[in-house]
Amino acid sequence: MATAALTRFPAVAQSTKFKVFNGLLYSEMPDLRHYGVSPVHVIDRGIWPEQTSHFEDPDPRLVAKKLHALPDDGVPLVMDFEFYSFSQGLKNSLEALEGLTTIAKSFKTAAPSRPIGFYGYMPVHDYFDAIKPKSSSEYRTWQDENTMAGMLNRYVDFLAPSLYTFYNRPADWQTYARAQISEARRISDKPVYAFIWPHFHNQGKKKQPSAIPADFWRLQLETMSEIADGVILWGGWNFGRQASMKWNSQASWWVQTKEFLASLSAGV
Repeated sequence: MATAALTRFPAVAQSTKFKVFNGLLYSEMPDLRHYGVSPVHVIDRGIWPEQTSHFEDPDPRLVAKKLHALPDDGVPLVMDFEFYSFSQGLKNSLEALEGLTTIAKSFKTAAPSRPIGFYGYMPVHDYFDAIKPKSSSEYRTWQDENTMAGMLNRYVDFLAPSLYTFYNRPADWQTYARAQISEARRISDKPVYAFIWPHFHNQGKKKQPSAIPADFWRLQLETMSEIADGVILWGGWNFGRQASMKWNSQASWWVQTKEFLASLSAGV
């Protein structure tokens, strides 16, 4: 695919205040704002009439209804519509660009002051290509896809790349994370809030994935604090039972997260 014309943004210095957002789905979860975790809204459905293809334009009335039902809190809103692809050729990329632009415009029309961003498109979440050498054809193809996705930059207020963990390989995950954030900075001048999940990705299997080891999870938090503007914590869904998991205040990931939040507050 030929690389589309796009302004190359200079490296953007990380915000002096690293943000942590709550996109968790646990039941009986306490108010995490007490720990410095801010709310975020994620919308992934309900903007098309029933039996309507998601590749059709969203219904403006349903978009407005969905957004007006949210608290008037001004917190970021993530548009999570994962059925488009910037891979496999220019035709796919152009269709994705057109469809996602229409979605973003409908959100901005319904709530013009609400900060919005897309989950997982800017840059494209491709684990294996992102960890390839930068000189490889796979990495360059991934960059071309990101360049196309970057044309959405004018319609969003922040980027929300997906940095979920597929394997217990901390060094590879760091390579993946740094490549993703580097590409986010290349295609946009907006804040970058990466999605991270304290469990390994279930990769489409209907079973509960295992928790990431505590030291690996802490490494992810520390790495993000060095290169991103914030993280969006996701998780708390039992894929086997198709229900929310019960909050566990003693879970190792949360213990590590609380320590990390305390270090942010202390300026460590």
